[in-house]
Amino acid sequence: MIHVPTVAANEARKFGFEWLRKRLFREKELQKENQQLKAQLDAHVAFDRLMAEMVYRDGAYWNEDGDGPFCKVCLLKDHVAMPLDEGATRGVYGCPVHDTSYWSRDYRERQANRPVRFRTWSKQRAYLEAQSRRRAGY
Repeated sequence: MIHVPTVAANEARKFGFEWLRKRLFREKELQKENQQLKAQLDAHVAFDRLMAEMVYRDGAYWNEDGDGPFCKVCLLKDHVAMPLDEGATRGVYGCPVHDTSYWSRDYRERQANRPVRFRTWSKQRAYLEAQSRRRAGY
C-alpha cells in the first residue's frame, strides 16, 4: 500500500467533490436550458398552427371559418389573435390594444367614390373652376 500524506489526500478528496459538484450543477443548467428551448419550440409550433388557420384579406387577418377580423400587429408581433372592434361606420375596424384603425376594401371604395363636400360656396366654386381648367388643359 502506498502511503499518501493526509494533506494530499484531503486535497484529492476536495478536488473530487468540487469536480462532482460542478458536474451536477452543469447537468442541472443543461436541463433548464433544454426546458426553455422546448417551451420556445412549442410557442413557435402553436404560432405556426394559428397562422395556418388565418387568411389575409382587406388589410386584416380572418379565420378560415370566417371569424374575424384580427389585428395584424397583435398577431405578428405578440402572437395573439386579438379580434378587432367594429367602428361606427361599416367597414372600419379598430384594435383595442394598439389603437390602430383598419379600413376594409369596401369602405375605401366608398370613400373614393363619394362626392366632394365643401363647407362654403366659395371653396366649392374654386374647386369646380380648377377642375374645369384641368379638363380644358390649362
